[in-house]
Amino acid sequence: MPGCLNSMITESQTETDIDTSTEGSVRRASNSSAFTEAKRFVIVGLINTALDLAVLNSLIFLTHLGRNGLWFSVFKSISFMVAVANSYVINHSWTFGGRGGRRSLTQASQFLVVSLVGAFINVTSASYVATFVPAIPGLESYWPSVAALAGTACGLASNFLGYKHIVFSARQSAPSDGTP
Repeated sequence: MPGCLNSMITESQTETDIDTSTEGSVRRASNSSAFTEAKRFVIVGLINTALDLAVLNSLIFLTHLGRNGLWFSVFKSISFMVAVANSYVINHSWTFGGRGGRRSLTQASQFLVVSLVGAFINVTSASYVATFVPAIPGLESYWPSVAALAGTACGLASNFLGYKHIVFSARQSAPSDGTP
């Protein structure tokens, strides 16, 4: 079939495997490890986002506070940290396949630091939306969740890059033999 892929790039191929079999010399490279990690990170992120929203909305529902302002920021911080704890466990064991060695205090500390940077980005942007951006008509009752999702989107990239290259880096698990 002209213009269609003649072969599929599978997840087991490396970044040097390139499909040049399509018309128009379309070239496509796939780093299966990075793609698989990114895909898993998104899945874990969806789980954590649901957990984040559930905790946030439960706190708002139980206290009748926190739809915006200071209480929103406090509740969003709590819900974010609950999701971060869940994220560490799942990302360590599944997303990054235990890379970076077994769980340790050092690794958990690195995860926390990267997550705190992400939390700052997440909570700040979510609080800004909840407090200063006028709710879209018809979405007023959902605005805290809309703001939380905006914060999640803003913190996503920094978290992935930090987890991949700092916390769960393959360098972390390499034995130290004196070579760089």
